[in-house]
Amino acid sequence: LTLIKKAMMQKKLFLILIVISVIFTNSAFSKTVVRFDSWMWGESDFKAPVQKVVDEYMRLNPNVEIKMEASGWGETRNKLMTRAAAGDSVDVMMLDSDWPYQLCTAGALADMNKLAPKSYLDDNYQASLLTTTVDGKLCAVPNAVNSHGWWTNKKLLKRNGLKVPVTWDDVYNNAVELKKNDIYGMHVWQMCGDNLGMVLWAFYNFQVFPLNHEDMAQKKTGYDTPELKYMYTWFRKMAKLDAFAATCGDGRQSLYFEEVPYLTDSGNTLPLGRNTNPDLLGGNKIFDVLSVERFPVLKRGMDPVIPVIDHTLAIWSGSKVKKEAWKFVQYFAGSEFSAENYIKMTGSIVPPKSLARKRMNNEYNNDIHKGFLNNAYPYLVVMPFNKNWHAAGKFILDSLQAVVLTDESIDDIIKRTEKSLQTILF
Repeated sequence: LTLIKKAMMQKKLFLILIVISVIFTNSAFSKTVVRFDSWMWGESDFKAPVQKVVDEYMRLNPNVEIKMEASGWGETRNKLMTRAAAGDSVDVMMLDSDWPYQLCTAGALADMNKLAPKSYLDDNYQASLLTTTVDGKLCAVPNAVNSHGWWTNKKLLKRNGLKVPVTWDDVYNNAVELKKNDIYGMHVWQMCGDNLGMVLWAFYNFQVFPLNHEDMAQKKTGYDTPELKYMYTWFRKMAKLDAFAATCGDGRQSLYFEEVPYLTDSGNTLPLGRNTNPDLLGGNKIFDVLSVERFPVLKRGMDPVIPVIDHTLAIWSGSKVKKEAWKFVQYFAGSEFSAENYIKMTGSIVPPKSLARKRMNNEYNNDIHKGFLNNAYPYLVVMPFNKNWHAAGKFILDSLQAVVLTDESIDDIIKRTEKSLQTILF
């Protein structure tokens, strides 16, 4: 009987050891899953660089699995809003434009202030962080400093005996001369869309600041000003000259094929231009043709004003893996590997300023990157998002389109738009 009991005890002990072994084995091989929605991963020009950074992060962190998702740029915001409202979203999401504001006011995003080291945040452009801050909550961080610059075809201007414009009057005078050679004067990208943020640079550099927080606090729109009348008169003159290329189309193509001398765009024009017209802009040839200059201004001596438009990363407020998600976000946005293998491929500037400085003597030693760093990003200002941003922005963009595409009185356009803004804002 003693031997039987002893055998049974040994058998129980053996079974217990097996169970413990299975538990430890499963624990050793279980992975933390971080779901990442990246609209750039869904674009053929940028999928491979995004995947390369993801793969390297998983190699360095074998206990982590990054599961990728993607939709087109145009569908991503609505998809993420719908999923967040249903209480089921991804852990990390790549955002653009005003998406962080919209998702954050809906309570869908975690506060990065509680996840990110202060030293990392201090190393970023503060205007970028303030743009994605809502009621003191940091809703997203840049994964690429991507605000717009004034792309300029130096060779095209030189061939036509023209100089880089300083003021809007210079832009108009250049357009008059370019028109003689069947070259358009400029293109206003996204003028016919519904995203005011993409066109706000034009208003700002005519000293018009619609929807700015100071005016809004006093129940003023910041729209109907003497400077706006001057701006719209200038745009009407350019329209009468037929100086706008692809008025409601994709002006990037116009720049790549030398139909216009300027374009306002992010660093993405660097890889896209190379790929679209390699004969002119392939490889390092693009640096001999294009540069990023200072935005034209109303009067000589003024500094340009450039609203922040960054590609950003955010973490879902409902994520169960926020700490691991942040580690991935910091690697994707601020590591040497990502700077070399992803951000470089987008043409953008890496967000940590210390990391950007390290690249000044090599990758950024050209008139495009140095142009962004010297002629654009010192003048970044916070984008003035508000709860009626889309509705108000649509009225403002419609007014600009009416100036360019119709003969309606400018005074009537301004009066009608101001009334609409007053109605929806106050």
